[in-house]
Amino acid sequence: MILSGLLSLFLGLPLRAQEKLEPYWEYGLGFGYVQYLHYPAANQSKNLFLPFPTFQYRGEVLRADDREGAHAYLLQSNAWTLELSGTGFAPVDSSDNRAREGMPNLPAVVALGPQLLSRWVNDFQVGVGIFEAIGFDQRSAGFRGELLEAQAVYRWEADLKNSFLDYFEQSYGRLAVNFKAASRGVQSMYFAVPAEFAQADREQYEAKGGYLNHEVTYFQSVKRKKAAFYMGASYADFSSSVNRQSPLHKLNQNFSYLVGFTYVLGQSSKPEVPREETSGLLNRFRQNDPF
Repeated sequence: MILSGLLSLFLGLPLRAQEKLEPYWEYGLGFGYVQYLHYPAANQSKNLFLPFPTFQYRGEVLRADDREGAHAYLLQSNAWTLELSGTGFAPVDSSDNRAREGMPNLPAVVALGPQLLSRWVNDFQVGVGIFEAIGFDQRSAGFRGELLEAQAVYRWEADLKNSFLDYFEQSYGRLAVNFKAASRGVQSMYFAVPAEFAQADREQYEAKGGYLNHEVTYFQSVKRKKAAFYMGASYADFSSSVNRQSPLHKLNQNFSYLVGFTYVLGQSSKPEVPREETSGLLNRFRQNDPF
């Protein structure tokens, strides 16, 4: 599954309120299970069942939480937001993948860049992002190409104290549809077969840049005091991929999922900065108030 921001083209934004808002932060521990593909359109998955540390931060410019991931607001108005965001892909040991046996391992990839989001109503938004992919392995790191992602997202929050689920206090949900394309460099990591690694059942193949896939993702959390429970699922369709003829393209559709539990060990005394009170970094410089 993954990991899913790059700058200033707009002027004339409304100024934010002058009062200072303090960020909210918390840290804790979690335990979860996640299943995800070895690489896009692979027919083998990785299953992880492990403990992990948690940290959340909700400030006026920087946000990192279990709702929207990590991002930094660059420019913001009531109608749209330009932010720095990102995604990522886990490394793969080719000896664990039958289709890639004998080929080089796949690096861990972090993709960062700007994302422009337009919020039509409070709970619904559409956006597009361009991300620069950086691959990391044991010996080096380097740029691998670009990712382009368009999305439509619907979010909802609910107070459960007076509902039939009143054991829990709060619920948060997110439903998203994403369309992804990638440059030749990124696609080559996953779908190219150089001549020296070609076999009878794995012909030489030169990858192309273009459309990668579309997917639908669902995420839901419920919270009670310092405890939270999570679940999520993702359906990905690779049938229209520009590299569907690659011998490393092994499936057209896939389901992935996750479940988890977290517990807060420490937190700030202030309430979180509401999303509607957030501010773009360049909005601040426009007011000569960078920090």
